[in-house]
Amino acid sequence: MLVMEVRFIFYTLATTVLMCAALTDARSDEDYKEQFGYIDVDGDGFITEENLLQFMASDSSVIIATDRDAFRIVMKQAIKNCGDGKMDVNSYTQFMKKKDAIPLETRLKNVRSKFPKKEDVSREELASKLGIDPSEFHKETYSITQDLAYMYLF
Repeated sequence: MLVMEVRFIFYTLATTVLMCAALTDARSDEDYKEQFGYIDVDGDGFITEENLLQFMASDSSVIIATDRDAFRIVMKQAIKNCGDGKMDVNSYTQFMKKKDAIPLETRLKNVRSKFPKKEDVSREELASKLGIDPSEFHKETYSITQDLAYMYLF
């Protein structure tokens, strides 16, 4: 019985790791389409802010390996930038390819230019720089190197 429980736990962890890799390290159009399908919770072919919030509240959102605040905020901005409040799979794929093409060093440099000589930033400072309500950020402070460079916000 114990062996079966250990195998189940191992299988669950392995599956979760693979799903995280699939959602955050996608590089092909098919991978992006699969990601899109997770977020398009109603299956109508579009991601809306409502879909995003439903996805974030669901068990499926555990596959997000990046900062959850950042993912939600970046996606909300991308959806708004589509004009009609809907993002189709092609727009999502283009957005993700552009986002994923930015090297970590470049993102870190961009963040450091916004917050010179700082290692940590309060949510109020972050929200002010981005023009976003501070309540969008759940943590009190964010590390430049451990949080913000991975956020794709700058």
